[in-house]
Amino acid sequence: MLNEKIEQKGQSFMKKRNAVLLAAGIPTVLLIANILFVLFALKYVNGFNEAQLDIKRDNFTAYNATSPSGQTVFLGDSITEYYPVAEAFGSYTKNTGSLVYNRGISAETSGHMKDRLADTALNIRPRNVVMLIGTNDIGQGVPEEELLQNITDSVQIIRKQSPETNLILQAIYPVNENMETLYARVMVGKRTNAGIKSVNEKLKKVAADNGAVFLDLTEALSDKAGNLKRNFTYDGLHPTAECYAVITEKILPLLK
Repeated sequence: MLNEKIEQKGQSFMKKRNAVLLAAGIPTVLLIANILFVLFALKYVNGFNEAQLDIKRDNFTAYNATSPSGQTVFLGDSITEYYPVAEAFGSYTKNTGSLVYNRGISAETSGHMKDRLADTALNIRPRNVVMLIGTNDIGQGVPEEELLQNITDSVQIIRKQSPETNLILQAIYPVNENMETLYARVMVGKRTNAGIKSVNEKLKKVAADNGAVFLDLTEALSDKAGNLKRNFTYDGLHPTAECYAVITEKILPLLK
């Protein structure tokens, strides 16, 4: 995964550079250098993601043109894109014959996803849709009302265009607000678990009002302080393989 690779390389680089700067007695320079490095890395990642949005949408549209109907589609941002759903749900595919498609796009917000539903998901009349979206809206400071309206619109579009689809709307996952690295703190950014909880409480009603299954994994993914468990994330935001295993265990019984 791009973010994970950047973090690993970045931490190795910073450790070597930090030793030199500390030996020279330059703590202020060290702090500034770390901040500049993280900002540069995030600018690179964001630029990469923005450049890939349209390409990935076009690719998914092309894939769907030849894909059979009645499959399972996962929709979302990087948390979904990094989720190896084909492998995770291999037993489900074997038992049902329903393939599992990953239609996640890094850096995506609720508004972006709403605009691509018809071409990248609904045109194959999916058997199941598993939706997880909203953390990037919170990270970018999108007003809660706008975020909720976008998700409500998306749910209603799915209900109208593919009424037979089993729709699973996930609550936004918690973040870890106490990660040690500067990179993780910047990745978490404006996101707070209090803000996420506020949105999730309203998403539950959105699901209930529109005949969707609401899946809230907050308790399963959180530690006693309400943060995403440390072993469940490498940067405070994105899940580890161990975390994805728990997510798979919770989603599997809800698929039709």
